[in-house]
Amino acid sequence: MDRHAVGTGPGPVSDDGCPVEIYRRLRPCGEPDLVRSVLPVGSTVLDLGAGAGRIAHPLIAAGYSVTAVDSSLAMLSVIRDAEVVHSRIEELDLGAREFDGILLASYLLNSPGRAARSAMLQTCRRYVRQSGAFLAQVRSPTLLSDCTGLTREEDGVWDTIETYHRDGMLVTITLAMGLAGRRWNQRFTHEYLDESRLVEELAASRFSFAGWLGDGGEWFWATPH
Repeated sequence: MDRHAVGTGPGPVSDDGCPVEIYRRLRPCGEPDLVRSVLPVGSTVLDLGAGAGRIAHPLIAAGYSVTAVDSSLAMLSVIRDAEVVHSRIEELDLGAREFDGILLASYLLNSPGRAARSAMLQTCRRYVRQSGAFLAQVRSPTLLSDCTGLTREEDGVWDTIETYHRDGMLVTITLAMGLAGRRWNQRFTHEYLDESRLVEELAASRFSFAGWLGDGGEWFWATPH
């Protein structure tokens, strides 16, 4: 089990501390539009770390064929109308299959340590069609600023950053989440990657950085080479 992220609270919680009850209620934040800007409707999409289907569900509704991969059976149990595969990203075995697009959301590329990121990138490279695209989400430079006390609330779900600790490019955050009187806690460590380091690590896994998507400075896309 990867211990860079852990969590506790009522009901099922994934190995990296994500409460299923919270994640099944989260809405997409423009990601389907970003996908459409790169991949035409009807494309096959491999959604790695799909969680409870926050991105998969609107893509399916728009006409994409989605295969959702996650290490949490509880997360996968709430995904509808997609092929689901229970696996860690690094251990995924889909044989010789290829996809038009590979998605890697939720800042998974900010997992600490180059070896961990390389293992995920190799999986992405293995299953992307040569004419396809890889789309991923990484932390913006705002990660490096102390955000203790930052609180958000939407649709009855709230979260608050309770502690923030930075050690160079490594940031550890403790997050409290709540819904209908219930509370969850999650602690995670992310490693910030500037653009030059991101491009370097992509190249090592035979990807070419193609540019940033949208205005948030978090989503980018790359092509296989």
